[in-house]
Amino acid sequence: MTGTTSLPAIANATAVHGGNGALQQDFLIMPFGTPIFTRNAAEHNLRDRAHADRVLAATKAALASAQMSIDYDHQTFTAANTQVGGTAKASGWVKDLEIRDDGIWALGVKWTSLAATALASQEYRYISPYYKYDPTTGDVTRIVNLGITNLPNFDMAAIAAEHSHNNQGSFCMKKIAVALGLAEDATEEQILTMIADWKSAQSVASEMQTALITVFGLSADADAGAIASAAKTAKDKADQPAVAAEGEIDLSKYVPRAEFDAVASQVNSREEADAVAMVEKGIADGKLLPAQKAFWMTQAKADKAAVASYLEGAPAILKDVDFDNLDNKTATGLAADEAAVASQLGLTEDQFSAAQTNNEGAAK
Repeated sequence: MTGTTSLPAIANATAVHGGNGALQQDFLIMPFGTPIFTRNAAEHNLRDRAHADRVLAATKAALASAQMSIDYDHQTFTAANTQVGGTAKASGWVKDLEIRDDGIWALGVKWTSLAATALASQEYRYISPYYKYDPTTGDVTRIVNLGITNLPNFDMAAIAAEHSHNNQGSFCMKKIAVALGLAEDATEEQILTMIADWKSAQSVASEMQTALITVFGLSADADAGAIASAAKTAKDKADQPAVAAEGEIDLSKYVPRAEFDAVASQVNSREEADAVAMVEKGIADGKLLPAQKAFWMTQAKADKAAVASYLEGAPAILKDVDFDNLDNKTATGLAADEAAVASQLGLTEDQFSAAQTNNEGAAK
């Protein structure tokens, strides 16, 4: 990095091993520390999450599209250590790196078959990061790769468990993952989460089964078929009309036809009375013509609300019209102008009418 000299260092971090003798695929490779003490008394720092972010950014930039390798005893950088056979083969590959609360973790590690056997038999027990650091500050600058080793610099737990491992463990975990509908390379955490979800669903189903058994009055050991049959019987019964215990219609559930017809007749009579009252009032208010009474009665019976709405806004233009005396005659049959003439002559209407009759006879 600019302004510093980066030198390699070897230090050990740890991983968590799972049950059933199967190593987990995610493990811690570099813990937070200021400093992180190594066995040779070197003091290097991984200060905090912000510092770890910078380390990861530099590491991923250097890797580009390549995966981070895991070798044996860091032989990739120590040029075939003759003490361990002089080889620089990979022991595994890291899918990704992640920062967690305790430091930097390797995720999705896949071991070669030889490395898996070596770890299971405890020929190798520790994981160690090969990294670069700033000699001035001791700050870690980049992780180069990882190695399995038996001489770690950090005093941390082994990735291989103290008890012996079954080298079939990884194969068994793959079979479990596939059986649960997961990918073969699913992590132990994903498998355990799926199992927990399945157990939760089973618990809910069991509670529901118990509730249905109680509702339908079934025996405690009733299976799904018995519950389904009881549910169908209950539905069929609900769809049928009410029946008395002897198989006859329960008359208490029904209204006698005569009473129903009587009530219906009363309702119809009331509806008709309301319609008549509405139309007659419309005529009396001068809003409807008497000659159209039958038409408006039909309309009121069909839609009383509509007719009421019409009458509410209609003008009373026929209010003062006497439809029984359109000629405006008096009680004696005189027209209004004839009644006025009789009054001027000082005659009663009857006298005027008699005189008019005599005049009509003399004219003949």
